[in-house]
Amino acid sequence: MLGQSKGTVYTHAYFSASVERTLQADNFGETCAGLTSVALTAFMVESYLNYLCEKLCDYEARANLFLDDTDPVEINNILKELPKNELPLHVNLAETLGYKKQTETIIKSLISSLWKGKRADFQCDFNAGLSFYELEKKYKLSTKNKLKALLKASNAEQPKYDKFIQQFKQLFDARDALAHGRSENVSEFFVKKPNGKIPKSVPTIAASWQNSCSIEQANKMYSSSKELVSYFNQEFLQEFSPLTNLSSQISAVS
Repeated sequence: MLGQSKGTVYTHAYFSASVERTLQADNFGETCAGLTSVALTAFMVESYLNYLCEKLCDYEARANLFLDDTDPVEINNILKELPKNELPLHVNLAETLGYKKQTETIIKSLISSLWKGKRADFQCDFNAGLSFYELEKKYKLSTKNKLKALLKASNAEQPKYDKFIQQFKQLFDARDALAHGRSENVSEFFVKKPNGKIPKSVPTIAASWQNSCSIEQANKMYSSSKELVSYFNQEFLQEFSPLTNLSSQISAVS
């Protein structure tokens, strides 16, 4: 008996589940739980932004998915609004649904983030049909610039835009402190209680990354990152539970 399975494994969801388990575990210790959660949260955000860019940059595939998943009555009403021209159905549909404009906004923003000498090449490669993942690998797009591009495509109001950028900076500054970590010489002054025992009255020194990756900070950064994912999901794909759906799979046996 032969069979075949295919589908998509959602990396961002696995990172999210790992953060949840780390924060709930009672045998990690606060320092280990904090730094592990911060690193995994940053991985979750980065992988979700990559996933989202890949989906949104293929506006024809999104239009195709709309036809597969939408009520026939709604589809019929949308099709009546399509312009009459020689363009393919999926292109006209993507234009009408706003998918094409979102793609153009993302690409324009990413191009503006590149060195001038690479901008024309990026546009040519995109026009030639390179996938987002191929573009991302070739041009080494930064996570922050991908976030900015997606926020622009979502027409985020300035206060929300600024809030998400600031939260992102806090998370990735903490992640970078871990990724490029080094031993620190730390000096702290303290006051010994008159009758206190020395071991209890002398505080343990802490590196800067320990403060930014405390269990309290890890919880806050994970919560704000889930808020970011929820915002983008509502604005774009409207998928069911994007951080708990680990994979989609279809299997056939003969």
